[in-house]
Amino acid sequence: MRPITLRFDAATLQAARREVREFATGAGAPPQCRDNLILAASEAMANSVLHGGGEGVLRLWANDTSITGEIEDRGRISDPLAGHRRPSPTQPGGRGLWIINQVCDTVHIRDRANGQAIRFTVHT
Repeated sequence: MRPITLRFDAATLQAARREVREFATGAGAPPQCRDNLILAASEAMANSVLHGGGEGVLRLWANDTSITGEIEDRGRISDPLAGHRRPSPTQPGGRGLWIINQVCDTVHIRDRANGQAIRFTVHT
């Protein structure tokens, strides 16, 4: 399966989610893995639109045992434990990174020259 790179913003978010579904299906991901990848990508892309400058870049690639997604935007996450502490039930927002960490096998946040990227992998 060939890797894909796709720019997205609020207007193209739904189409980007469809691309994730099609990629995971084409890569032969079992339903649970496919759904986890879609959920993680959706949360990360929504965070890009809301907190990362309104747009981002989605990258997806696969090998025989996993699918990896990466979302890059202009945002900066300053809390090194973001996504690792369970949010309070009464806390408004702040669940996206936590959800990604719950449904993916590995999650990394990497600094880039003009922002950050979140990379997440699900094993198939």
